[in-house]
Amino acid sequence: MNDVLSGISIFSHYTNKKSKLTEEENEERLNRITNSIIRFSQSVGKVIAMSEEDTIYVNNGSFELL
Repeated sequence: MNDVLSGISIFSHYTNKKSKLTEEENEERLNRITNSIIRFSQSVGKVIAMSEEDTIYVNNGSFELL
């Protein structure tokens, strides 16, 4: 199996604009997840964090966030 993202980890659904949480709860959740992703990237490597609304397109070894 090919590693089309060259070892880059993906965190999908990083944010969600349609969340039913309050603005304060969303901010707290975003800060908590952001800190977790930063720690992960510092220990493991590169990360792509995608919102609920984003898509990643992979084609012939290249990729693009849509």
